[in-house]
Amino acid sequence: MPRVHTSDRVHYSQLPWLIFIGSAEQWGAIPSRVATPNVSDRTKKWIELSEQNAPFTSGSEEWCRVFIAETKSSPPVAVAALVLEAKAAGYVHEILPAQTEDDPFVYLTYLITNRDAGAEERKGGGEKMIELAREEGRKAGVGRICVDCWRGNGRKLVRYYESQGFQALGDFTVPKPGTEEGWEGTVLEMRL
Repeated sequence: MPRVHTSDRVHYSQLPWLIFIGSAEQWGAIPSRVATPNVSDRTKKWIELSEQNAPFTSGSEEWCRVFIAETKSSPPVAVAALVLEAKAAGYVHEILPAQTEDDPFVYLTYLITNRDAGAEERKGGGEKMIELAREEGRKAGVGRICVDCWRGNGRKLVRYYESQGFQALGDFTVPKPGTEEGWEGTVLEMRL
């Protein structure tokens, strides 16, 4: 039986919850490893880049930070995870062009909590990870953090990010592979 990486388990824990709250279209009902087989390779690359601890350079392919919050139990349980990069996802470039020297940013590529961790353990995990992103942005010397998220289900996730201090920059729609539907998202930023 293949080993399931911690990041996969955390991702899988979200699927029933997203369906329950009416947000199944955010990620779909198929685990990412099945729907997008290269997702594990991407996760490994993020971790490798983070471990290299390269200095921040605007738009760099090499700067990446990965953080995983764990319980103090033995064995520890992953509660939340965060990935920061020095470049935005290509599909948001109409709203958030490539990095510039005058207004650089850190891109919050991935933020997730583990629904299989106990409610008490994961409570506030996303908020704490966003605070960590602020700290890393300040260390990198940038003036803002940018993120994109799904805007379906009444913009609930957009409103969550706004409650954390982000402001919407614009909406976008990208094609969903294998369907005629689009994936609807919003780009947001938080000034530091």
